[in-house]
Amino acid sequence: IAIVQRATSFYSSRMLRTFRKLMRPGFRVPARDVARDPRVVILASGVSQRWETIHHKQLVDIDGQPLLLRTIEQLTQRWDTQPVVVTHHPKIAEAVDEVADTLEVAEGERRWIVETALASRQQWGDPTLLLAGDVYWTDQAMDIACGLNRGGPIRFLTTQCNVGQDILGVWFRRRHRNKVARALHHARQHALLRGGGGKLWQAYRSLCGFPLTRHLLDTVHAVPINDQTTDFDSFRDYQAFLETATTRAA
Repeated sequence: IAIVQRATSFYSSRMLRTFRKLMRPGFRVPARDVARDPRVVILASGVSQRWETIHHKQLVDIDGQPLLLRTIEQLTQRWDTQPVVVTHHPKIAEAVDEVADTLEVAEGERRWIVETALASRQQWGDPTLLLAGDVYWTDQAMDIACGLNRGGPIRFLTTQCNVGQDILGVWFRRRHRNKVARALHHARQHALLRGGGGKLWQAYRSLCGFPLTRHLLDTVHAVPINDQTTDFDSFRDYQAFLETATTRAA
């Protein structure tokens, strides 16, 4: 009886405090779809293994401007935010020094992109936009990415690639952070035990409850980008993009 009385007293007091809070002048229940100040985290710790003599694919030239600086400029034109670039490359850190913060992660925490994303967890905000650092974004696609700053579920920005669909970025609210972290951790464990590269699409598959062995993305949580936006996985991809861009300009 004493336990029931204490429990009743506790919940009655809690309900009374909540009621008083609601009755305060000017109190507003925060809407879940309100736009907030975002935190942008750009993952740029790749080793560019398939880039021949180019060591930093994030700094390749696009219209006379390094790719990563172009992305940061697009972001700051749309949001009043200071991006965080996750990298261990001194040259990349130097290139973004005046326009972004940098975060260096230990060698054992950047073997795969899901591991790098997981290591940046302390930088996540409300909301968070995680972006791959080797992506060329059209203005229209960046409008879509930045336009996600509303309420809703986790969103993965996807594009078509040679082997299916690829993940360009992830958007999520504070309330989603543990779920995103678990999916990234699952993909990391899969890479440790079975290989597979520790890709963002595997974290997506984990989030949706699908096996991590098939490179196949469902429409759940996906926001498709169907234009010239692309990630440069290899030097050949970069050359093909430049040739296509030259053809369009002509």
